[in-house]
Amino acid sequence: MDITVGAEIRRKELHDRYGGSRQSGISHSRSAPVVMCFTDPTRGARYGYRDGWDTDGLFHYTGEGQVGDQRMTNGNKAILNHIEDGRELHVFEGVRSGVVRYRGQYDMPDPQAWYRAEALDREGDTRSVIIFKLKPRTDAPTGDEPTIPYAPAAETTVSDVAPENFLTMRTLLSPNDEPTFAYRRESELLTNFSRHLSDRGHEVSRKKIRPRGERRSLYTDLFDLTENLLVEAKGQATRESIRMAIGQLLDYQRYIDPRPQLAVLVPSCPRKDLRDLCASLSIHTIWPGEGRNGYQCEPPLPAAP
Repeated sequence: MDITVGAEIRRKELHDRYGGSRQSGISHSRSAPVVMCFTDPTRGARYGYRDGWDTDGLFHYTGEGQVGDQRMTNGNKAILNHIEDGRELHVFEGVRSGVVRYRGQYDMPDPQAWYRAEALDREGDTRSVIIFKLKPRTDAPTGDEPTIPYAPAAETTVSDVAPENFLTMRTLLSPNDEPTFAYRRESELLTNFSRHLSDRGHEVSRKKIRPRGERRSLYTDLFDLTENLLVEAKGQATRESIRMAIGQLLDYQRYIDPRPQLAVLVPSCPRKDLRDLCASLSIHTIWPGEGRNGYQCEPPLPAAP
């Protein structure tokens, strides 16, 4: 490709020269043996794209597909097979409307140099995306390049973190970029229950779990170290909420040693069938009430030593 690394070019002119789609994030040309990958940290974040460098010296590039799980088709397949197909792989970065900067020629080190991660799509739903690990043919980044927050963990790690700020708000990306605030009721439940445990002399924390192969850590809602009790809070005592809590608890539990007791914390007493569901899985159900020091628990927790 006859463009100097670092040079800016109008995207229209780029496609006039080399062909390919003028709209796609990954454009493979029929008129030239090239695959052009476009990255834009500002616009891409709206669709869950988190491109950047990692300590492995490779550029981690999110595949195409703005809604739903990404598949190894079309542009993604063109990147995967670019060497086999005899195509050069070139990366461009958006700098302003209609203009891109050439970042140079890249390669996939081997056909296995990609992995999956979770991200939000343009409608705010969590989906699975494809991340390619691309090696530059030119010099490595100078230090002012965008960096990704995490690469896949080599080993699983579990640690305790302070539960000081339960009153947090989750921001979900939406097509109109307006934030959606959730989990206020769960936060209030957790704040009150954490205070209740602390007043009784219990040590409380949260567990930070980074599973092997994952880019991001998982955070539990609350962990009572005194009773080895893992708690997941939900703002409603509905079947949907409790089933979600059960799945989260069982996921977290397998990483914690010694194996903890499990509990779902809800704002009111669930229906008997839902309490029975939890009990059948050895999961306690806790809600504010007239029970043990202001809370009821079914089945009862053993008394703390």
